[in-house]
Amino acid sequence: MLFLMIFWTLSALGSLWAFRLEPLKLLKDLPPPGVPLTLPQIIRLSLVFSGASEATTASDEKFLNGLAAQLKNQLSGFSNEALGEHLLLTLHQMIFKNYSLLQTRVDTLLATGAYNCVSSALVYTILGRALGLDVQAVSVPSHVFCRVVFPDRSVDVETTTAEGFDPGTKKEFHDHFTGATGYTYVPPGNYRERTDIGARGLLGLLLQNKIAAYEASGEPLEALGPAIDRWTLERSSQAFETLSLSFQNAIAFQNGREEYPAALELIKNLEKWTGTTALVHRLADTVVSNQANKLLQLNKPEEALKLADDWRSSGELDPQAADKIRQVAWDNQLSTGLDALSEPEAVKKINAAFQSRQISSERRLKLLTWVEGQQLVKTSNTQGPQAGLDYWKGLPEELRQTPQMSEFEAQLKENWAAQIHNDFARLWNSRQPEQAKKILQEGLKELPDSQLLNADWNAIQTR
Repeated sequence: MLFLMIFWTLSALGSLWAFRLEPLKLLKDLPPPGVPLTLPQIIRLSLVFSGASEATTASDEKFLNGLAAQLKNQLSGFSNEALGEHLLLTLHQMIFKNYSLLQTRVDTLLATGAYNCVSSALVYTILGRALGLDVQAVSVPSHVFCRVVFPDRSVDVETTTAEGFDPGTKKEFHDHFTGATGYTYVPPGNYRERTDIGARGLLGLLLQNKIAAYEASGEPLEALGPAIDRWTLERSSQAFETLSLSFQNAIAFQNGREEYPAALELIKNLEKWTGTTALVHRLADTVVSNQANKLLQLNKPEEALKLADDWRSSGELDPQAADKIRQVAWDNQLSTGLDALSEPEAVKKINAAFQSRQISSERRLKLLTWVEGQQLVKTSNTQGPQAGLDYWKGLPEELRQTPQMSEFEAQLKENWAAQIHNDFARLWNSRQPEQAKKILQEGLKELPDSQLLNADWNAIQTR
């Protein structure tokens, strides 16, 4: 929405708006949403949410109260409808000086006369209520205005222009309003585009603007306080969406910096405000998984398992996501200790992990292949390729059929054939042809498909 764009100097906001996860104290003293705010509460909140200092807030409160008393005398004797219209005209004569698209702050309006739809609607609401009018607020796409409720009807008030009281049939209003603001008036009949937001919703737009300013400046953590304030103040669907999105942005910020424990604390805090929503599950799945992976990289599988179990038992982590993390942690815990075990111990441990569903059947096969591959290399290096091939033949069929074990078999056969060839060549060159032929014949019985041994046999047939 255009009226939510940035018009804040963040360095001037002060410690009041530093990173926090609780609402402002003055919000805790308010009546619950649904109960109307008093006029003094609206005045103070409009100034505090604008970012005014304590001194400016006190001064502006005094000014608005004095102006209300002055207007009561100045506009006495008017009917309620005439009072609403003359109030708008008077404000444009006395205070509202120049329209500025992004100027939402009430304190700035009072100091400079610059206003937009939000700041002008707030001042009109404050002074209208001070005069006894029932002033409400209406939100439409990219804009906000007021509505004054009378016993027999309600009248729209476009506070950005002096002609904005009951603007539906005023041609001069439409020409000036559209030319000055770029907006198009949304009449009462367009119910799908109009939302009554009341004073709380109007004040919430000040907080929304502050949130947008923090996020645009790369300070999503500081945006959480105003988001919590808006939710505390309004309890509306718009405030809920703002709260959820602000937490999502802050958690993504910390997740991107690998500050996983801090991000997990924010997820807990989000759940405190919203309950265990789909967003809480989604964020927990992402951050818990990332923290678990980091723990595994640090060779801390037990901590990764505990993390998944704790978040699953508390309800934030989806069971399937927890199971996936547990499997990765179990696998890491299992595989990191296998090289220290003997072959029988390693095989037993892998099969036990599979039986207890800590690893999948595919992972079991890969781990067994790795263990037996290590044993094959060891046997072949210490006892020769023939012993390695004999060991290979003793493995379970499910292992022998894996691509890795098929490669082992081919390599062992090549190494054995090369060994037989070398023994044959040594005997043949030392003029022991019968012994050489015998070794070659025995080798071909074991390795009938060896190209090397068959080439040797063909070569001696011509001699």
